[in-house]
Formats: sequence, structure tokens, C-alpha cells
Amino acid sequence: MAEGPLSELVDDDWVITEAGIECPARDFLYSEDNFPAHTQGPIGGPEARARREAWMPERPDWVDQATWRRLIERGKRSLPIQRGPYGMAPSWVECRQSAAELRAEAAGGNEPT
Repeated sequence: MAEGPLSELVDDDWVITEAGIECPARDFLYSEDNFPAHTQGPIGGPEARARREAWMPERPDWVDQATWRRLIERGKRSLPIQRGPYGMAPSWVECRQSAAELRAEAAGGNEPT
């Protein structure tokens, strides 16, 4: 059983989830917390991006090198998960109706005023 919601089905044995890279048959999880942070824009600069691209953690003994490399490269696309803050504030639209008017409209199916 996978630890997190499915992000990518890699093959019959491996999945990438929000929890990380998983092999459910072996009850193995390489946590998303182990992945280096994404570098966007000028933060960290080219050196930080190069370090992330070159990063390759040690593989478990039972996984062949080609499979591990493929899993890590695919995992780098989405891990670690960036959970905020939002890049921009949501746009707000003024509502010119009262709550009572909105309820009446919803109950009666009237056109908006």
C-alpha cells in the first residue's frame, strides 16, 4: 500500500506519490523530504540549480543503478512538493447582493441582479 496519493505510476513495482518514491511490494519509501528544494528564479542562482540537477542519493542494494537513476530523475520533477506560499494573491470580486438576496436567488433560480 502506498503512503501518499499517487502522482505517477512508474512501472509495476514503483510509484511516485506525494510521500515520495515508493515500492509498495517491498514496503519501501524514499521520502519527498529527502529531495533538495526546487530553485526558481534568482533564488540560489545557477550553482544551486546545478547542485540539484547533479544530486543523486545512494540507492538501495536491491535496486539496479539504471532504475534508481530513472526514479530519482522523475522524482526531481515534482519532489519535494511545494505547498506555498501562493505566488500571487487571489483576485476578489465585489458582491453587490446581500446574503438574503443570494439565498432567494438560489432558491428561486432567478437571474442575478
